[in-house]
Amino acid sequence: MPSARLILRPNSSVTEQLSPVGNQSNLQNAIGGIDDVEFNSTGTLNQFDLFGAEDLPHVADYILQVDVYFRASNLTGGTAKVKPLWKLDANQVDGAEVTLTASWANYSQLDISCPDGDIWTPTKVNSTQIGYKLSTVSGGGNLDIHTTYFNVWYSYPSVVQRGYMMNRRRRLFRIYLDDKKKQIGL
Repeated sequence: MPSARLILRPNSSVTEQLSPVGNQSNLQNAIGGIDDVEFNSTGTLNQFDLFGAEDLPHVADYILQVDVYFRASNLTGGTAKVKPLWKLDANQVDGAEVTLTASWANYSQLDISCPDGDIWTPTKVNSTQIGYKLSTVSGGGNLDIHTTYFNVWYSYPSVVQRGYMMNRRRRLFRIYLDDKKKQIGL
């Protein structure tokens, strides 16, 4: 089966604790390119943002892998660490903690688990919220973030392909090479 990758960006606010209020628009502005001017920020321990994300296309069949990406920094000095978050219903997963640098950097966590402990499905991906939280702070550290998104690898049904072969009685058969491997005599 062929596979494809799709980036699912935040498209609705669920919980916003970082400044400024209405900060989801800062994330959308930044995803198209590297824009270090508009970003969300906090120096308060355990403050977090969660967002709904765009849906997968209807052709998505099986989810192969889900990754989470974000671009962040600690522009004020001190120490700041961030954890990516993803949440499905009441199940929230805190990703691996990352120490932020004084300049903007890209971070990722690959092949994340589904929050309910089961396998990913298109419906679960579409219902999962994405976010981040300031997990450790000292000495005036700050979480500054302007990009977060899911990177979803999925498979989709293959296009029907045709081939021909002869059976034992020398009759020509057409074969469709899809999941069902149907044979139709000519």
